[in-house]
Amino acid sequence: MSFGTAILGPRTRPLAVKALIRYYNLDITVYDSFDGHPEFERAFPRKMVPVLITTEGLQLSEALAICQYIFAKVDPQCEWLGINDEERAQIAMWTSFVNSDVLPTAGYVFKPLKGDNMPYNEESVARHDQKLATQMNAFEMTLAHQPFLIGDRYTWADIYCVLMLWKPFAWLFDQQWQQQHPHTTEWFQIMLEQPVVADVYPQHEPPLCQERIKRVDPAT
Repeated sequence: MSFGTAILGPRTRPLAVKALIRYYNLDITVYDSFDGHPEFERAFPRKMVPVLITTEGLQLSEALAICQYIFAKVDPQCEWLGINDEERAQIAMWTSFVNSDVLPTAGYVFKPLKGDNMPYNEESVARHDQKLATQMNAFEMTLAHQPFLIGDRYTWADIYCVLMLWKPFAWLFDQQWQQQHPHTTEWFQIMLEQPVVADVYPQHEPPLCQERIKRVDPAT
């Protein structure tokens, strides 16, 4: 039975939706862009991905909302979502944190360095780099005492966070950073081995960078 139609594309946040589509083998028609799909342009004028229109006509945007809907429809008792109120609250905390705080902060670092639609400002990059360091310390401090974000088994928090962090790990978190964050690095490597992650993880970049990216000179 058809589940609906989605536009995902190559950006980071759609990875979580792709992971669930593949893991549950959902019958969802997937497009890479809004081009040629006026019904999506009308429904989602901001043209931000991921978006989903279900067979019932429900229109959803935002990765976390779409993933929540998928779980509710196909596997509402999935243990990835937590087995009690405390776990469910912690999972919501981590996914919200990486989605709304860590990922945007990282973007203010790597986008200017790569010349990706964001002008380079040395002060801004340095400020956001320090903010990112503080945010990632939350991971290191937690993972120093337990193997996964909410305890002894991985959950949706770990899956979602690892997928959202693929660019910082590929472009920013070099060997020195990895040595300074051994627990976060080990957690990242363990999660890369999980099929739900490995099946959608971008393969065009080494998962752990050896050398941090440097600013692209616009004159070259």
